[in-house]
Amino acid sequence: MRGGIVQVGCRLVFAPSRGVRSCAAVAFFSLALFGACNGGGGADSRVTQIHLLEDRVLEQTRQLQRKDEELSQQARMIAELRGLDGDERLARLVRVDRIELERLSGGYDENRDGVDEGVVAYLRLRDADGDLIKAAGSVVLEAYDLAAPQGEQLVARVELDADATRAAWFGRFMTSHFTVKAPWLAGRPPANRQITLVVRFRELLTGKTFETQHVGQIHLPPA
Repeated sequence: MRGGIVQVGCRLVFAPSRGVRSCAAVAFFSLALFGACNGGGGADSRVTQIHLLEDRVLEQTRQLQRKDEELSQQARMIAELRGLDGDERLARLVRVDRIELERLSGGYDENRDGVDEGVVAYLRLRDADGDLIKAAGSVVLEAYDLAAPQGEQLVARVELDADATRAAWFGRFMTSHFTVKAPWLAGRPPANRQITLVVRFRELLTGKTFETQHVGQIHLPPA
């Protein structure tokens, strides 16, 4: 943004070439200048007010210049992205590269009675650099008792859409993950303590599905 020095009344003032608010402010204190040059008493007070208005106009001018610079930078970024095809644009975005389950994934005891009411998976997503990220997507959690007879091995299952998955996010100091719980399908724990958890995460951005497994332990009722 550029401006110039113009004479108003008996003083020289700075007038920016763009910005409606800046121009309005210039007009305002220009009138005050005219009154100060032609008035009598209270001149010192009016001069002080004029200086304050000048400072405000200069600050507004600087703010508009910063806004113009930000808009220009954003326009350059948009132009750069538009020059790339879909695959190249996608490659520059932060995406899920792999998923994993924390080692504490296993059974959960909701009522603290020593018997687990289902399974919980602590799901973490990592990008291509190995950093933990929070990405949008859906989750399916299944728990299997592989020692059970065929047809009875699936003991817990839950499916979360993208909104429910987002609500399951837990981010704190030293830990960040999605907490996904699934109660027992039969309403009671399976017969064996060792449970295999299978988690599938479908990334909303790319539509790609990731899968991971984990063997956890559960607490059963006393024999």
